[in-house]
Amino acid sequence: MENGTASLEMPPLPPGDCAPRAEKRSDAELLKRFVEQRDETAFAAIVRRHGPMVLGACRRVLHDWHAAEDAFQATFLVLARRARSIARPELLGNWLYGVAYRTAVRAKANAARRNAYERQAMPMLTAEPTQEVAWREVMAVLDEEMNRLPEKYRAPLVLCYLEGCTNEEAARQLGHPTGSMSGLLSRGRELLRKRLTRRGVLVSAGLLALLLSPGQASAALPQALVESTVRSALIYSAAKAALPAGVTRRAAELANQMLHAMLASWLKRVALVVVTFASMATAGSVLAYESLATTPPAVSSTTPTTPVDCTTTSSETTPQPSGGPPMDPCRMMKSGFMP
Repeated sequence: MENGTASLEMPPLPPGDCAPRAEKRSDAELLKRFVEQRDETAFAAIVRRHGPMVLGACRRVLHDWHAAEDAFQATFLVLARRARSIARPELLGNWLYGVAYRTAVRAKANAARRNAYERQAMPMLTAEPTQEVAWREVMAVLDEEMNRLPEKYRAPLVLCYLEGCTNEEAARQLGHPTGSMSGLLSRGRELLRKRLTRRGVLVSAGLLALLLSPGQASAALPQALVESTVRSALIYSAAKAALPAGVTRRAAELANQMLHAMLASWLKRVALVVVTFASMATAGSVLAYESLATTPPAVSSTTPTTPVDCTTTSSETTPQPSGGPPMDPCRMMKSGFMP
């Protein structure tokens, strides 16, 4: 520590082959097969590939196995409904990490509301160990700031640290040149370091290595949880009103809350775009009106003519400039030579 500020040094990339990736097909290919063919095998491959990272994120936020399982299932229920609308399927791991974190945070808020009365009526008799509380706070802030990173920096960190990919594997998934990953990881680590420092989180390199290691960032997936999640997601994506067997009511409620929140966020963005364009159109109309209102009327350069009264007989004639015979205005008007 120098001048009261901790220097955060990210640990070396953990060894591994990018979470279990026995399936050679990419995330984009698996997602396409699920969307177009409702391929259960493809969805199961996605759950096995990203499930450890999703479950680890839920456990770090919730600190309760059953609540973490509910948030885990809710995350993949949301994926089953939103799979078609994912703009960049190659960033599926990054997308799942964000959904898992926000789902776990919502589950934690729901539990806090449910238990508020019990906590007031029955205060805790024993306090948690200070070290355990500090550990949880550090993990909570780390996940919070990871979730807030721009996508271009968060995606490499999720793949290389939370899911254990090598630089080459992450570059292939993200569609980047292999040599570019080191720079992206370096800038992402520096941005994360600055944000953690602003939050007052001073961690040693050893503690951070433990937090970001695959063993801490991910969790082993029970096969029963994988199977029930896959079956439930297929049913949930097809029957919107049904509660699939094997999914708890809290998991279904969490999924519905997340879907409603995503819809509300999308509607807000659409409304913002509409309001912006309407404001621009209104401002343009006002400027055009003010420009017309301040423009002086054009002055005619022609000399006004005196109307000719042809109702009375007149002997007045207009001499021609060339010296010819005089012209009668009334006769010229009747013959069509004058307007």
